[in-house]
Amino acid sequence: MDRSGKRGPWTGAVLALIADRPGIVSAVLAEAMGLERQDFKLHVRRLKELGLTLSLDAGYRLSPRSQSYLNYLRTRGGMSALTGSWPGAGSDKET
Repeated sequence: MDRSGKRGPWTGAVLALIADRPGIVSAVLAEAMGLERQDFKLHVRRLKELGLTLSLDAGYRLSPRSQSYLNYLRTRGGMSALTGSWPGAGSDKET
């Protein structure tokens, strides 16, 4: 999926942002990544199709599968996959 993205790797960054901000609406998450809301939602839909994200009444959360993957990346030094091309992606934990 990352290879088809115009802005480079994005999956780790989106997963990390959702993990750090569960239940936060897409407009806020999109702004944190410097994306238009519809572009961000397209990324989340792709992840949801793979069973990696779950929609809440407001916002999203990670599925157990993606939480395990994210934990693996964070503990195995795969942090570069989490930063993506966006400044601050996954680093601002303010809710």
